[in-house]
Amino acid sequence: MSVGNSQPFSAQSGGMLPADGACALLLEAGDETPGATTSSRMHIASCVSYQSSGEAGGAMSADFRGIATTMERAIEAAGLKPEDIACVVPHANGALASDKSEAMAILKIWGKKGVPVVMYKAQTGYMSVCSGLLDLIVISDALEKQEVVSAQTQLPFDDTLQVDVHANRNALPLAGGPILKTTLGLDGSVVACVLTRGPLSGGLHELRGS
Repeated sequence: MSVGNSQPFSAQSGGMLPADGACALLLEAGDETPGATTSSRMHIASCVSYQSSGEAGGAMSADFRGIATTMERAIEAAGLKPEDIACVVPHANGALASDKSEAMAILKIWGKKGVPVVMYKAQTGYMSVCSGLLDLIVISDALEKQEVVSAQTQLPFDDTLQVDVHANRNALPLAGGPILKTTLGLDGSVVACVLTRGPLSGGLHELRGS
């Protein structure tokens, strides 16, 4: 729950801001299905999950090492390197502990402000049943338009986290680069997906370079 303002990666955030909402997303197999009439806007290049022991006992208790490992494995599974990622969309719900863990994971992989990071829960709130789907819909639109809409925030960011949050700026050009999306579960689970612009003419093997 939030006490006062809620803003990811801000030391002044009071926690999560609960919100209500509903989302729907249409998924189809990546192969060329005979008779398919849909045109994909986004391709899931890889998806990796991790389950921590939850020993910390709190919500979203996965530490930064588990988060970083999951992100690294998703990037590797997509046949990419960290420097190929154009933008990271983290879970980032405004809770100081989990935000810090994600920031530390991003720092471990990319270094100080080494990759643009964008999140929208300061604007939409934390919809516990569909925040992940909402992010995927936003990412799909970004990949189709080849630019990421900047987050709009009011509180200052915590500079000690050393994260390059793309907020209150012009849209971020993607230049064909993929986006990495992460989600944290209340049970300490972590999911990381690499998402690219679709459709791929030859399927996933082209992305992996095999």
